[in-house]
Amino acid sequence: MGLVLNGSVGTAEMAPIEVVPVVAAGVVFGTLVAIGTIATIIFIAVLIRGRRKFAEFPFFVIVWHLTAGNAMHMLMVISTIMPVMLIEIGDDTPKREWYIWGSRVLELTEQASLYFTLLMTINRFAVFVVPPLLVVFTRTTNFQIFTVSSTALPIVMLVMYGIIFLVIIKKRSLLTGNNASSSAQDRSLLWQALAVSVMLELTKLTNMITPYMSVTDSWVQWCWTIFSYSTSIMNQMVNPVLFLTMNKMVRAVLRNFFRPDIEQPSERLNTQKSQRRLKTGVLRKVSRLFVKSKRIVTNNHPSTRNTWVC
Repeated sequence: MGLVLNGSVGTAEMAPIEVVPVVAAGVVFGTLVAIGTIATIIFIAVLIRGRRKFAEFPFFVIVWHLTAGNAMHMLMVISTIMPVMLIEIGDDTPKREWYIWGSRVLELTEQASLYFTLLMTINRFAVFVVPPLLVVFTRTTNFQIFTVSSTALPIVMLVMYGIIFLVIIKKRSLLTGNNASSSAQDRSLLWQALAVSVMLELTKLTNMITPYMSVTDSWVQWCWTIFSYSTSIMNQMVNPVLFLTMNKMVRAVLRNFFRPDIEQPSERLNTQKSQRRLKTGVLRKVSRLFVKSKRIVTNNHPSTRNTWVC
């Protein structure tokens, strides 16, 4: 994450001209934290509201874990990082220990964001490209990931999404009636992947560069630290924002959030089948009654299948 802060913004030794970029960066950072927190809270509310619908898809189990990590990250930033930026704390105080532990939790949530996003990518890759891989997501499997370069993972995910995009385009070209709307949805998936991968890669590169900023001037350190936390916040908020704005299922739940009930697709299908069966049964009964009434009126009563009594 950012550099270890040894004081607040107010106590840092900076010239008046140096304060301007630091304050501007702080305002941007606070705005990002507010937007990210609101988006994450709304997304969690939508996941809870539509939990019966989302339970049909293993993909949303991963989304739940990723969103929990996003929420934990936002909470730790608000409760540890922002207060330290504004209030001076001593080196041996409980507040300093709280800040250090908060920074460690933030590092864990960053790793969680990376690996849960990777799992989401693998899940989509399995759905569109290699369906046999879905067995990993549909049954309990114990596995262990050994040495993986976290810096290369965002690039790997972007390549996987590129393959998914090409496979979808190829499959759609084999079908008749391919329209502009479907192509726009395919491109939307690729743009989402690009946004997620860029934010992951930017966060990792920022963390790699941070140690080299410790020898710079105070105002540069503060600007870089705020920039580092800002990229972290954007990385954590990108998935909730993308789901709320581009995922059809999530948007449908959000639009119907205050309705009494949200019918699951399977329940809707079963209801339609039941209605069709009921309608067919009623029509059969009405038809039988009509035929019986006609026979009574005309006094034609069949005694066997082949003879009629007049």
